[in-house]
Amino acid sequence: MALRQLTEYVLDSMNQERDQFVVDHGLMVSLIRDQLALVKAENLIITDAKDKIATHDEIIKKRKDEIVNLQMALTKLRDETAKNNTALQTSTDKVLKLRKELRDAIQDMAKGQAKIRELEKMVRELDRRR
Repeated sequence: MALRQLTEYVLDSMNQERDQFVVDHGLMVSLIRDQLALVKAENLIITDAKDKIATHDEIIKKRKDEIVNLQMALTKLRDETAKNNTALQTSTDKVLKLRKELRDAIQDMAKGQAKIRELEKMVRELDRRR
């Protein structure tokens, strides 16, 4: 009889452990499924992030190319501006020289006109004396 009780106890224990295993196994399977869904969602996020990074990298490359092109254009424009400034300075110097020459010519003409008036005055005085 003790052997029968012991057998029943062992069988009951095995059944309880099996039932507990089934419950635990069900919970573990449920947890694994939840984790799988989480992994899939995280993989989608990672894929999306990688796509965004690729897009941003492409945009960055385009912007860097634009910067290089703009820097080259700026250098070209600076060179042209320097040439234009040199030409402008040359023209300005010529204009200044011509203005000085014109000023001197006007002064000489004014002196000449004063001399003419003086000579005309002298001629009128000589004519009156005669």
